[in-house]
Amino acid sequence: YLYKGNNRWKQAVELCKKDRLYKDSMTYASESRQCEIAEELISWFLDEKLFECFGACLFQCYDLLRPDVILELAWRHN
Repeated sequence: YLYKGNNRWKQAVELCKKDRLYKDSMTYASESRQCEIAEELISWFLDEKLFECFGACLFQCYDLLRPDVILELAWRHN
């Protein structure tokens, strides 16, 4: 919460991933309005084989994500 309040979105998302607070990490990525953070989070979900979180993050951050990046990541991870 403190990182979010200080606009330190990347640190907030990393801390949520470490603590397995996936919903909060998606919320912070969406609130950051930075496509790099959202794409990094989506890629991390796929690397960790958290496919349900991948789908949820697509829905929550849809306006930040680039379609070509999403298609490539989905194709690489089946």
